[in-house]
Amino acid sequence: MTLKSDSFNLASNAIHLMQGAALLALGLTEAYTPDNPLHKKINLAAPLVFVLSAAGAAAAMLYFLGGWSVKSALFALNIKKGFYIFVALACYYASAGLSRFMYLVSDEKSRGWHYVSLIFLTAIAALYFTMGAKVNEEAADAVGAAHSAIGATLLAAVLARFLHGFLKRKALHVAWAAFLLLASFQLLTYRETRSAFEYRIVTIEAGPETKPSPVNPMHLSPKPFGSIQLNISGPRPAAPKAAKKDAKSHNKKRAGN
Repeated sequence: MTLKSDSFNLASNAIHLMQGAALLALGLTEAYTPDNPLHKKINLAAPLVFVLSAAGAAAAMLYFLGGWSVKSALFALNIKKGFYIFVALACYYASAGLSRFMYLVSDEKSRGWHYVSLIFLTAIAALYFTMGAKVNEEAADAVGAAHSAIGATLLAAVLARFLHGFLKRKALHVAWAAFLLLASFQLLTYRETRSAFEYRIVTIEAGPETKPSPVNPMHLSPKPFGSIQLNISGPRPAAPKAAKKDAKSHNKKRAGN
């Protein structure tokens, strides 16, 4: 598997489409109020699409980043560790779908699972706000602005749904569905900036080689070590004692002969 320069962008675009499809399914099912007969027929579609979007995100990373090789996909993720945010988003989408499924199978009476699903949607929105810090520096502003808008829209949807649980206003339910559809449209139309996850090989060129100056072995310093200064004007040095004894013994032998 050869990791291409646009492999991360292709995986990101595919994941955004799947996330947009999940929010679109939730927005369409929530467009019908619980008292509408059609609501009960299609309400299980949204959690199913949420779980499928998480599975699709995993498949997209496995295909685009690893060529269906788990080892290669993990190697690619370690090259761009910021891409791990899509792993976290996939986990949150699956959790939101499963918790909503538990809420629906209780005939929408288990308020605990309902609030758990809203908590996971809030966590998803919070992750979108951090997307700008996960890409290359030159694309951080554009990516951060686009995903902050998605996160803000999703937070507005969660807030409207939370208030609707207490106030029971139809306008809040309409706002909840409308914000979900808007967030899904933002995700479906988003295309990753080319430089967002682009990886580069940085080469450092060394400067010109500095050759050491040639050394002349015959070059003598002006004052070489071990040089002896001669003083001609001074008295001659005395002969060593050993030399004097040799001279005396030599003179005695000559006198005896």
